[in-house]
Amino acid sequence: MPQTTYDAVSRAAYPLLYKLARMQLRDDHMARDVVQETLLTGLEKWSSLRDHDAAHGWLVQILRNKIIDHFRLQRRQSPLSAEEVIAELQASENLLALSFDEAGSWSGEMKSWPNPLDAVIDQQALATLRTCCERLPTNMASVFLQREYLGFSSDEICQLCSLTTGNVRVILHRARLALRACMDQHFSLTGDQ
Repeated sequence: MPQTTYDAVSRAAYPLLYKLARMQLRDDHMARDVVQETLLTGLEKWSSLRDHDAAHGWLVQILRNKIIDHFRLQRRQSPLSAEEVIAELQASENLLALSFDEAGSWSGEMKSWPNPLDAVIDQQALATLRTCCERLPTNMASVFLQREYLGFSSDEICQLCSLTTGNVRVILHRARLALRACMDQHFSLTGDQ
């Protein structure tokens, strides 16, 4: 099988990357900038990627990190008080101390290797979920992706989207119902229940 070129992968991934960035950032120019940063990072690290067949998902993960960085930068541009800075430093030191034992070795639990068949099934389900997310209204998709994909708290979503907590809950509930209906329809059509 011929080796996949980065140019081909980036061209194929661009529409999805742009759509995801646009849904999250709600700004065409910012979405293009974040996607360009993603593609540049991908190009810089292309030689270190072991499985070029997984490049599409790899680029989506880079985009996810770039979007998170963008939102963090927006939040950090507001000045912090000295007490907030000290509290953040202490929290990160405490987390670091819990991660290693006295000898300096990792104290966390080692994870087992995944089953390859599960990975294939997960890829199919994620592809279907991605298609279903694209069918959601833009605002609903944005709130859902911020919560479930980017891991934002409800309070963070409220601040970013200028919504109340109740609105966020209703939007998330409706998004989950719509996604469930879409996924159920897909799997009932393919017989993969």
